[in-house]
Parts: sequence; structure tokens; C-alpha cells
Amino acid sequence: MQLVRLDPANIWEMRAYAEPVDVTKPLRTMTRPYAVVGLVTVTGRHAHVSMVLAKERISRKAYRSLKVQLRYKGVNRITYERHALDGQVREIGGAV
Repeated sequence: MQLVRLDPANIWEMRAYAEPVDVTKPLRTMTRPYAVVGLVTVTGRHAHVSMVLAKERISRKAYRSLKVQLRYKGVNRITYERHALDGQVREIGGAV
């Protein structure tokens, strides 16, 4: 018996840009500034976005782009935390 369980997960670093970029280029050659950065952890068919740092909220177009890429990876549900200015933290989730 163990006190901790470790399950396999896929983790990707997410960057969201204001304008479309060529994601096939190596990261070191990408010079455009990004608006949002975070970690996407996928376990099974569920993705959780965390550690989000942003100067602004992720745009609807970028969020749709993220969902398309996650669907391609077999994900059907996404969750993330929304931190309000008053300190409240709410988990948001939905279908991909």
C-alpha cells in the first residue's frame, strides 16, 4: 500500500498569441510576444490548464485553437481555474 499514486500524464507548455504563428518552427526561433502562457496537463481524455500567466485573458480565437489541438490529442474535457480580483478561485470546465 502506498500513500501517493503517480499516474502517467502528458504535459505541454501553452503559449497563446494575438496573431497566428507557425507552430512547426522551433521555439527558439519564435520571436513574437505571446499574451498567455500556461501548462496543460492531460490525463486520459481530460486536460487541465494551470500556472497561467497573462497580461490579458486568452482570446476566444486562441481558446478555440487550444480546444481543436486538444481534440486532436483525444481530449474531450478541459478544466481550468479562474482567479477573481476578490481572491475567490473557481474551477471552470467544459467539453472540448
